[in-house]
Amino acid sequence: MTIHNLNSHVAHALTGLRRKLTCAAHFSHDGGMRSRKVTLLPWMGILLLPSCALLFPDRIAPKSSEYRVTPPAPPWHKLAVGSDATAVDSMKADIAYENPDSGAIISLNSLCRKYSDAALDSLTNNLVRGIGKRELIDAQEITVNGAKALDSLFTGEVEKVPLRIRTVVLKKGDCTYDFIYVAIPKRDHENGRSFEAFLASFKTE
Repeated sequence: MTIHNLNSHVAHALTGLRRKLTCAAHFSHDGGMRSRKVTLLPWMGILLLPSCALLFPDRIAPKSSEYRVTPPAPPWHKLAVGSDATAVDSMKADIAYENPDSGAIISLNSLCRKYSDAALDSLTNNLVRGIGKRELIDAQEITVNGAKALDSLFTGEVEKVPLRIRTVVLKKGDCTYDFIYVAIPKRDHENGRSFEAFLASFKTE
């Protein structure tokens, strides 16, 4: 499967997902919400495709089972992902959580492949390549569980919905880990702290 065909497949999957889910909020031109509830799930297929999958589309790499994280506190709730029979479509993350009050989503995905030498910035760019009007606001190297990581903040939009996207990509051993946080900009402040705590809780065994 080429990268072009892979992107077409993702777009097709998103079309089906949008038929199943409706966004409960209406957005004004400045990104504000006229109603209280919103879900970002219809667009998460763009982001929950692993970064490595776009660099190595013809091969399937196993996921890591050698890490643990602490789930974010309520009202965050776990989403069905991957092969879970209750998953909406087949979200590709290892784990994902949604805040039903704000629609924000936190996810973590892993792929393990020996001798993968893809740079962290290339992996990051592949994570967000489906986001329209994308702008990199900040990027810095940080340390997560003793490993060098690239922490990036983007703004962008999907179907005219403004988004704030933070990605943290790191390599540990033969595995790459993608942390993703997506929120509506005007409802970002408290959700961001939940993502910080989730990231800080990450430990490999």
